[in-house]
Amino acid sequence: MRDGFRPFFFGACAWAVFAMAEWLLVYATGGASPRAEILGMQWHAHGMIFGFSAAVIAGFLLTAVRNWTGRPTLSGRPLMVLFAAWLVARLLLSVKGAPVVLPAAADLLFSFGLLGAVLRPILAAGQMGKQAGILSKVATLAVANALFYAGMAGLLATGVRWGLYLGLYSVVGLVLAIGRRILPNFIAVGTGSSTPLKNDDRIDRAALALFLVFLVAATFFEASIVAAVSAGLLAIVHAVRLVGWHTPGIWKRPLLWAPYLSYGFLVAGFALMALATVIPLPPFVGLHALAAGGVGLIAVGMMARVSLGHTGRGIATLPPFTATAFALVLAAAVVRVAFPIAAPSLVTIWIVMSQSLWVLGFAVLGVRFAPIWFGPPAR
Repeated sequence: MRDGFRPFFFGACAWAVFAMAEWLLVYATGGASPRAEILGMQWHAHGMIFGFSAAVIAGFLLTAVRNWTGRPTLSGRPLMVLFAAWLVARLLLSVKGAPVVLPAAADLLFSFGLLGAVLRPILAAGQMGKQAGILSKVATLAVANALFYAGMAGLLATGVRWGLYLGLYSVVGLVLAIGRRILPNFIAVGTGSSTPLKNDDRIDRAALALFLVFLVAATFFEASIVAAVSAGLLAIVHAVRLVGWHTPGIWKRPLLWAPYLSYGFLVAGFALMALATVIPLPPFVGLHALAAGGVGLIAVGMMARVSLGHTGRGIATLPPFTATAFALVLAAAVVRVAFPIAAPSLVTIWIVMSQSLWVLGFAVLGVRFAPIWFGPPAR
C-alpha cells in the first residue's frame, strides 16, 4: 500500500465511531472506565486525541509531506507496521487488565515512528526551516503521549493531565498551522476569486507568540490567568484572520465551509476559555469547541478532500452523502458546545445527543469512503 491516507483515514473513522459509541455507553449508564488506572473521561480524551486525531494527522502528513518535499514517505510494509502500532495501542487500551506497558509500547512506537516518518523526507529535501512549525507540533504530540503513559503507570503524578492537555493543544496548533497554509489557497481557487488571499505577517507573528504562551500556561498551570488572557487574545487574532479569509462562495462548497467553520470553532473555543474565568460556563465547553468543532470538522473535510484528490476523482463533485456526514459532525459540535450554554440543566441530554450525532456522522463518512480507500484509483 503506497498511500498513508488509506489505512489511517479508515482507522480514524472506525475509531471515531467505536470509541465514541463506547464512551456514550459509559457516560449514559454511569459505567466504569475501560481502564482502572484512569477516569473514563481521561480514557475518552486520550482516544480522541491520540487515537482519532493522530490517525487523521498521520494520514494527512504522510500524503502532504510527499507533495511538499517531492520525496517518498512510508509505504508498503513500513506503513502497515506504523498503522499496526496505532491499532494495537487502541485495542489494548480498551482491554481491562492489560499491563500498561503493552499499549504504551505500541502507542509510543506509533507516535515517535510518525515523527521519524515525517522528519526523514523533510531532512532529505532540506526543508527543516520551512516545515519547522509542523514538525514541532508532531514532536510535542509524541512527547505528550509519553507524559500520559508516565502518569498512567504512576511514574509522574501529573503526567495524565499534562499529556492530555499538551496533546490537545498540539493538535489544535497543527490545525491552525495547516489551516493558515492551505485555507487561503483553497478558498481562492474554490470560489474562483480573482484576488489571492494572503496572510498578514503581523497576525502570523502575534498568533505564534500567543499560542506558545497559551500552550505552556494552559498545559502546566491549571486555572492560570495567563492562559485565559492569551486565549482571549488568540480569539481576537484568529477572528481577524478568519474575517479576512471570508468569501461568500464558501457556503456553496462543503469542502470549503467545513474547514472554514472548523477555524471558527477554534476562535470560539479560545473565546470561551477566556470567558470562563469571568462568567459561569458549563465545564469543558471551550475545550469541546476546540476538539469537537475545530478538530472534528477539519478532519472530515480534509479526509474527504485528500481521498478524492489523491485517487484521481477530483473535488468538484462530492460523492453522495459526503455533505451529510459533514453536517452531522457540525451538528454534533453545535449541540455539544452551544446547547449546554443555552440550557445547562439538560447537559446530559445534550452530551448524549452530540455523541450520537458524531457516531452517525463518521459512520456515514466511513461507509461512503471505504470503497475509495480500499479500491483502485479512478480511471
